[in-house]
Amino acid sequence: MFSTCPQEHYFDCPYQLSSEAIGQTSQDALVCTVNLMEGDMIVSGSDGFFDNIFDQEILGVINESLGTDEAAKALAELARKHSVDVTFDSPYSMEARSRGFDVPWWKKLLGAKLVGT
Repeated sequence: MFSTCPQEHYFDCPYQLSSEAIGQTSQDALVCTVNLMEGDMIVSGSDGFFDNIFDQEILGVINESLGTDEAAKALAELARKHSVDVTFDSPYSMEARSRGFDVPWWKKLLGAKLVGT
C-alpha cells in the first residue's frame, strides 16, 4: 500500500489549491510516481475522507466489495458515518491529541472526541 503524507502548513491547516496568486497552486502539489499492476486500486480523497477513515478500514471495505462502484459508495458512507460519530476515535482525533488538541474535559465526560469534518 502506498500513501502520501498530509500536505499542510501546520496541523488542521491543509493546503488549499487555488488559481489565485496567493495560496497554493497545482505547482505546489506533491507529485509521486507509483508503479501499478493490473488489479491495483487507487483510492483518492480529501482531508474530509482521510480524517475519518483508517487505512485498514479502506482495505477491508475494498476487499469486501464486489467492484469499484460498490467500494466507493461503501467508503464514502463509512467516512460520513464516522464524521458524525462523536465517540469514534478517528485518525483526525488521534492526530489532534498527539499534537496537544482535545475536546473540553466536560465533553470527554459525555464520551465526545474530536471528529474530522
